[in-house]
This record gives sequence, C-alpha cells and structure tokens, in this order.
Amino acid sequence: MHMSHQLTRRTQILLDEDRHQRLARRSEETGASIAALIRDAIDEVYPAVSIDRARAAAEFLREAQENPPEGEQEDWEVLKERMLEERANRFYPE
Repeated sequence: MHMSHQLTRRTQILLDEDRHQRLARRSEETGASIAALIRDAIDEVYPAVSIDRARAAAEFLREAQENPPEGEQEDWEVLKERMLEERANRFYPE
C-alpha cells in the first residue's frame, strides 16, 4: 500500500514492548522497515481523499441534483441529506 511521497517530517513515538515486538516481527517477515509499517498503518486508518474520489463525489451530487429519482420531488434539504448518506455509504463503506 506504500505510496511514494517525499518524506519531510520526522516524528518520534514511544511504544510499549508488545507493540514494538509486533512491528519488529512484521518487519522481519516482510522486509519493510518499522517506519514503513507505521506509515502504511497510518494510510490505512486515515486515508487521504484522492482527487478522483472527490471528483466522483462531486459528480454524484451534481447528477443527483439535476436528475432526482422519478416520482420523488423532495425538498432540497431532504434530498441533500439522503445524497450525503448515500455518498458516505458509497465512498466510505463500513
């Protein structure tokens, strides 16, 4: 999952023995550095919203506003709330 980014910030963290051992074992298994494993874990838990996802979300909202479902003439606030819920489920499934 590692994406190539220029590394410009240094961060120091303290770990308990168990967490450090888990990282060290995984590092041995994969050949990845402990720092790379931590960066990958951050990316997995806190993903950056990609430009493509943002564009897809904007397009989804635009289309939904221009073409509401047939037979439904919802108030804009109700429609917007429904679209935001659908977007959350579509782009951030649980």
